[in-house]
Amino acid sequence: MRKVMLGMLLGLLALSAPAFGAFVIDFGTGSVGSGGTVSCSGGQCTGSGIPLDSMVVLGTATADGTYDLYGTGTGATPEANGSAVLAFDTSTGAITITGGVCILGNTTCTGGANTFLTSRVLLNGTGSASILNLTAGSVAVSLTYTEPDTKNGDLLFKLGIPGTTSFALMNFTLNGANTAGTGSPYTATSTDIQNIGTVVPEPTSILLLGTVLVGVTQLIRRRTKKA
Repeated sequence: MRKVMLGMLLGLLALSAPAFGAFVIDFGTGSVGSGGTVSCSGGQCTGSGIPLDSMVVLGTATADGTYDLYGTGTGATPEANGSAVLAFDTSTGAITITGGVCILGNTTCTGGANTFLTSRVLLNGTGSASILNLTAGSVAVSLTYTEPDTKNGDLLFKLGIPGTTSFALMNFTLNGANTAGTGSPYTATSTDIQNIGTVVPEPTSILLLGTVLVGVTQLIRRRTKKA
């Protein structure tokens, strides 16, 4: 009987423990080429209109792959449907990505057919930044979040990623150049923003897990005393 009870408790323990899978969402320049503006002054930089045309997703059950992004962004090799747009400010650490997502395999959607997600804020967050290199001809910016960023809930839902997933910045790199060699403003030549997310258990799951652990502990103690 005790073995049966122990088995049931362990079964509940397994059911109450959430899956802590890791998800990766990586936004990048893709094929859109250089574009946007990075303006720097006093050791700080702001970026606007920076095109992001690719979103790579890993770790999901059925939605992994490379998605084309669309929006108001334009680059050196502009696509008919534009690209998503990155904006950031190193003085405040603010960062946003705004745009839409096409279904896998499509590169021409604009919010109608073949659209995975219509245009909206896909990511926003606050962090701290460092300027790795600032010269007359080029700039390299590195940004790290001080707090987890926020992904759009509709995006996570469509990707099959739990809404309780907390994302941390793995990598933010942006390189810019001024072909005239005259300093700011620069044109962003390549950008990569990679996030990793881990599911945070909901309070009800934590409560159930704690209850099960208490039950298992008490049962083990009783068996130990009688032995």
